[in-house]
Amino acid sequence: MSRVSGRGLLLIVVSVVVAVVAVAGFLMMGAPDQTRLHRIDERRTEELQSIAIAIETHYANGKRLPDQLSDLRPVPGDAQPWRDPASGQPYEYRVLGGSRYELCATFSLASEEGDVRSSQWAHGAGRQCFELDATHPYAPKPAPAIVPEPAPDTSTSGP
Repeated sequence: MSRVSGRGLLLIVVSVVVAVVAVAGFLMMGAPDQTRLHRIDERRTEELQSIAIAIETHYANGKRLPDQLSDLRPVPGDAQPWRDPASGQPYEYRVLGGSRYELCATFSLASEEGDVRSSQWAHGAGRQCFELDATHPYAPKPAPAIVPEPAPDTSTSGP
């Protein structure tokens, strides 16, 4: 039986620790491809939100929806035209009537709880459309205030 030297044992231990950390990282963060797809989907959602804000601003100024996305002025800090970050294709926009409209994008992955800023933007994988109304401007809804219940009265008022 051969003995492993102190240096050899240290090398084995370090190799095992590195392997365990790498596997744990993949399990916690997901594979690099999944992480990349998740980031692209987040960008799609952010861009749809920016488009919705631009549409609502346009509607508030003229009381009509734009005929096409190219009629919009971009929100400060946004680049226009808005295009899917992976395909380069423009996002889909369709007027439904009155103040209602639809924005569509093709997502790589389904959103998970907590992924998006508002449940309004939760989506499955594939082509997803969001029906919106320009008279109800998009804004994240604040969480309801938690009002603590009054403490029970423990004082006794006896005779």
